[in-house]
Amino acid sequence: MEPLPIGLAWRFASWLPSFLLRWFFPRERLARLVDIDLRPRHDPVTIYGGESPEIHIWIVLANRGYFSIELDRLTVEITAGAVVTQLHHLRRTQLLPNQQIEIFVRGSFTAEQTRLLAIQMKSNSVEMQFFSEFNSKIHDFSVSTGRLAGINSRTVNL
Repeated sequence: MEPLPIGLAWRFASWLPSFLLRWFFPRERLARLVDIDLRPRHDPVTIYGGESPEIHIWIVLANRGYFSIELDRLTVEITAGAVVTQLHHLRRTQLLPNQQIEIFVRGSFTAEQTRLLAIQMKSNSVEMQFFSEFNSKIHDFSVSTGRLAGINSRTVNL
């Protein structure tokens, strides 16, 4: 008798009742199976100055788990120079097992924040931290990335 492939075994396991799956997959394990990062190519972070100052961010979410999960909400905390701001993504997004998606998040700056950015953004270096909440049939869980430093941003009209 040949052994079953791992993916096929988990497909059968997904039919198990939720209370049994909770025992095998605590919240911490589900959180470790989700990756959140910036898009690696082109310009993942762009800061626009001028009359309507904005910031655009491309985020990559990857579900390396065996079950479908749903992104409930995502908060991005950005530190650029002395300016700290938060952006929110509130649209629920489904992630299938082994699926990777890109999310576009945009936000605006005040005139005072733009003035500070123009003075302090000499190296175009930005720091970010992601806070997210996910839902699944097993658990609702949180994923936090910790501080991501050394992100090179593109600045326009600063």
